[in-house]
Amino acid sequence: MKNFQNIAMAKVSMSAAELYNLGYLAETDQITMEIDKRIYDAKKLALALAENYRPSMPAINLKAPGRGIAGTLRAGLFNMMKGGYVSEHDAFLAAGIGDVLCGGDVPSNTIITEEYLLELEREMFVRFARTEKTQARILHMLKKGAPLRN
Repeated sequence: MKNFQNIAMAKVSMSAAELYNLGYLAETDQITMEIDKRIYDAKKLALALAENYRPSMPAINLKAPGRGIAGTLRAGLFNMMKGGYVSEHDAFLAAGIGDVLCGGDVPSNTIITEEYLLELEREMFVRFARTEKTQARILHMLKKGAPLRN
């Protein structure tokens, strides 16, 4: 639920160290504080990861949380919206993300595949991208380098 709230509220960190508290970084992840070394360190790490990368087989036996959990997430979103923590569009986006995370409109513990989840994600992305408010958010981020809360 904490991770879903981070998604719903579009929480960002004000520092690299705060990323650990938000759950965006693991304790084993590295932070480069020196701005002039960030690209160098990132490239070095990416090359090291690529050298040992072997794609895994797509998961085929995943248990979907299902529509019941998605409904619980939506109820939480409704409360967050009524409390003024998220906008109506934030709630719309977060509900769609929650639907994907829960495996779509399926009963709890339905066996799904990674490919099925990726297809749900693609469909949801296209649905989001077709809305004027999402397009305005994307354009604002590209022009201003800051998120738009509409």
